[in-house]
Amino acid sequence: MSCTVTPDVEAAEALAMGTGITGDQAQHLIDRLGDDPLALDEAARSLRASEQ
Repeated sequence: MSCTVTPDVEAAEALAMGTGITGDQAQHLIDRLGDDPLALDEAARSLRASEQ
């Protein structure tokens, strides 16, 4: 049995690990903002800062 990881899951995990947000938060941002890496990074960092 093999496990296939979709690009969306990989993108969410990478965003979460790189910015310190949860995978669910990262997926929500991707769903809302699309695949613009600069917008995603800025939104994730802003979210992380607001939680501290």
